[in-house]
Amino acid sequence: MKVSKDAQAVIIRRGIHNKLFFLVIKRFDKDKQEDHYRLVKGGVEEGESSKETIQREVFEEVGIKKIDTVEFLSCYEYVGNDIKHEVDVFLLAVGNADEKLSPGSSNEGGFIIKDAVWLNKEKAINKLNFTDEKRMIEKAVSKLLTV
Repeated sequence: MKVSKDAQAVIIRRGIHNKLFFLVIKRFDKDKQEDHYRLVKGGVEEGESSKETIQREVFEEVGIKKIDTVEFLSCYEYVGNDIKHEVDVFLLAVGNADEKLSPGSSNEGGFIIKDAVWLNKEKAINKLNFTDEKRMIEKAVSKLLTV
């Protein structure tokens, strides 16, 4: 079975009264012919670390240039289309709430990123399509509460 090394981001920003918001993307799934909400994720390219990958992917997919912190959060695996995906997940903090998001689909293999939105924890978890991604939001919140 082919193995794909991937990197994913749980991107947070703090709002009024230190309230957490999570960035999710609305992406058209060409295979299923429907929209899905996802976390930013992409494949690690040759010569890249997964940390470098996620910083590149965040810029490519949502246009965020300035990231305040990047730290390893967790990892998980899944199999899709006969490919085993090994996913390193990073917690990214963005301080500039005014930075304009510019979703981009130029390197998405036919998938179209339609939008990127900041949601509170409950709405983000409700919108996300995959259990592993929902679990990563919960893990991020737990980590932030222990800091």
